Amino acid sequence: MICARHPAAAPRAGHCAACLIEGAFGEAEAGGEVRRRDLTILIPLGGSRGSTVFLVREQGARGRLMRLKTWDRQARPEFLTEFEQLRARLQECRGAGVDVPEAAAVDAKGRAFVLSEFRQGSPIVGQVFASRLGTEEAVGFLRALVVSTGEAHAAGLVHGAVGPGNVISDGRSAYLLDFGLRTAVSGPHAGVRSVSGDLDDFAALERSVRDAVSRR
Repeated sequence: MICARHPAAAPRAGHCAACLIEGAFGEAEAGGEVRRRDLTILIPLGGSRGSTVFLVREQGARGRLMRLKTWDRQARPEFLTEFEQLRARLQECRGAGVDVPEAAAVDAKGRAFVLSEFRQGSPIVGQVFASRLGTEEAVGFLRALVVSTGEAHAAGLVHGAVGPGNVISDGRSAYLLDFGLRTAVSGPHAGVRSVSGDLDDFAALERSVRDAVSRR
């Protein structure tokens, strides 16, 4: 069934996904009142086991394109508190290219939603495999993100899930997405929470880039 308010939104279990998300997200205004964020889901951008990422448009004066990530499982009770702490600390210490999420919410079933700025681009490793990005340029992007991530590491923050899908480039800049979100949603057991783990993951991406060239 097509929603009259959000005709472009994809339905989820018979309900308009944009209406559900709009009800979950709010933005504080002067006086403490909350303005509902009018979001329309445009297309799925991808996902992995247990999570999906959508391109959404925020309606109104700004009309921004944004990135919405959702998880199928329930978030931990501490999720929203830990998210706000993570966001505040990332804003203070992040380096260039480390993306800071903008807002989070939990729906009636306890599933987490995280809204962030939409970054144009695609995974760096995939671009090298497709011959759209040169080896040295790709390696340069990866190493720049290692330096930027080091600023967060110095403040005691760990990404915990550096992988091909989280490291993207638009050809001019590189971005590291979803910093710390995996652990915030699922807890420390969800992945390695260590600086060495992040660095090992970046090293694995660099090897993948060089392997891609060797195979060609």
